[in-house]
Amino acid sequence: MRTGSLLGVIDLTGSPESVALAREYVRRKLGADHPALDDVTILTSEVVTNATVHSNSRNGGRITVAIAE
Repeated sequence: MRTGSLLGVIDLTGSPESVALAREYVRRKLGADHPALDDVTILTSEVVTNATVHSNSRNGGRITVAIAE
């Protein structure tokens, strides 16, 4: 089994503003030439949005985004 390397981790507040921050973070970490950049950006947006809407993070909690390649 191949394991990826951790590119970074960011902790965000459970707020709608964090969705844009997560997208920006992923795009910066992967770089403009990464072949899956658009797909990963969209998936990150969906997951962080769901976390801010449907989890206890929306009540002052935290969301952690980790990205590996």
